Amino acid sequence: MRGVAGRPAVSCGLHPSWARCVSVLLSASPSAPLEKTWKHWSIDQIAPKYDAQIWTLQLPPGAAMSAGTDWRAGPEPVLPPLPSGQTLSFDEDSSRGLGGKVWRGSGAMIRWLRANAPSVRGTRVLELGAGTGISGLYAAGLGATSVLLTDGGSDELLEQLQHNAQQNQRLLLAQGCASVGVERLLFGSEKLPEGPFDLVIGSDVTYSVHDDRDALCNTISHFLQRGARCVLAHEHRRSDMFDLETVLNNQPTRDWRQNDVALNMFLEATLEHGLFARPLVFESGARKQEGETLLMSTDMSVFEVVRAV
Repeated sequence: MRGVAGRPAVSCGLHPSWARCVSVLLSASPSAPLEKTWKHWSIDQIAPKYDAQIWTLQLPPGAAMSAGTDWRAGPEPVLPPLPSGQTLSFDEDSSRGLGGKVWRGSGAMIRWLRANAPSVRGTRVLELGAGTGISGLYAAGLGATSVLLTDGGSDELLEQLQHNAQQNQRLLLAQGCASVGVERLLFGSEKLPEGPFDLVIGSDVTYSVHDDRDALCNTISHFLQRGARCVLAHEHRRSDMFDLETVLNNQPTRDWRQNDVALNMFLEATLEHGLFARPLVFESGARKQEGETLLMSTDMSVFEVVRAV
């Protein structure tokens, strides 16, 4: 990643959209004196680190977080057991690309699927940007009759996706899923699976707008026109998520779109394509201060994309 002139490149470690958050802060350093010395702290000093779905930030000496969002006992597990009590098996390998590991968006999608299990059973499901495939496989475990896992990643990523499908085959068959397939699918491509599909799902696919603003909307529109329902999960990586003043104020987000560049780009694109995004679930993130260390989880959203009336 390129650094700002005069400063070293800084990496948030995992996702390009987090790197963009860092870049915004680096380019916005104030030149005039500020009232509080901690406002001079750079992203290097904050040193954000991500592990087990939790961000850890270093705070300046004496900085105190205001009371605000409540801290829960960490985020919920990404992959809970199926209602039957059985657990899916899956492998992840970040060397295969961004899709090679599990992201928090998959957890939000799985929680939505589980809460809506009766409407998932008996459906034909398509997962976009499947990565490890755990969201689609969970839908299969809830009794979807067929699931097609798709991704536009590397051959190695598709091999991992196929492996994850195969190692759960017996369990999924017992839950009523007759078939789990794997195909390559690039957003915006004219060559799309024929289906038909009842439910199209995707986790963190909205960040594809940074590569092609219209491709995902084109793909979603194709399946909506053929009668499918489309539900997406999104992890909010807001442009001020590492801003110390915002972090220490510790106030809940007023609007799910607030300071989320990728989400707003996607929402604008949906309107231009005759689509509309309807929020279904919002999971608020939280922060907890431990001395000069702050623990932080991000907001999550699940929303449905429908054709505008």
